[in-house]
Amino acid sequence: MKDKVDLGDGVAGSGARRDSSAHLTERDREFIAQLDGDFQPHSWEDIRRVVETNDLSVLKREPSDLKEYRTWAAGIKERYGSITSFICKERLHWEPLPSTTPDSPTFAYNNPIPFADPADYKILRNDWPYGLEPAITHLVVWSKVPIPTEPVHGDLTDDSRALVKSFIDKTFEQRVAGGGDAAEKVLWFKNWTSLQSVRGLEHVHVMVRGVARDIIDEWTGPPT
Repeated sequence: MKDKVDLGDGVAGSGARRDSSAHLTERDREFIAQLDGDFQPHSWEDIRRVVETNDLSVLKREPSDLKEYRTWAAGIKERYGSITSFICKERLHWEPLPSTTPDSPTFAYNNPIPFADPADYKILRNDWPYGLEPAITHLVVWSKVPIPTEPVHGDLTDDSRALVKSFIDKTFEQRVAGGGDAAEKVLWFKNWTSLQSVRGLEHVHVMVRGVARDIIDEWTGPPT
């Protein structure tokens, strides 16, 4: 499911469609030439392998979803200036500090430690998830508080990784473990800065498998 605000004028959520071809890279064109039926959705083991090897670039959307996403993103940029601005206004309802730029917003927060205060983060379903097997739900944890990363690729520092892991354990793993192995139900990663499609907003990806909708709604609120 993709939660989208109805923007009209052919942007995702309205009835009209834009021609996305002008917004596709050559790599995109080659990929979307495939049929969805030829695309192999990412399995839980695929995601686990990606997380373990930190090779996040291999995660893909279905060809038709990728084409739709590029069309949607182009319309969002026309209307809001950037995807970052759209997410701040329509999805997170966070007001950036006036001293910051639209593509690199900063926010007032209650606690300088990421995830220490529930008012400083928000958990949402991913509007445009990767191509995943049906039992897997893709969530995103958005943070007002910066999460320190190393300077080369923007990967997490050791201290940041430990902090995020503690948050994931407390928020997700303990909720779904039920006496079993939480690693069979929860995986997480944070894209390197160089791979992020939404830069300037801190976020961590969480994949959950076989988790009931009412539990997901506890984390995200009901679908809009």
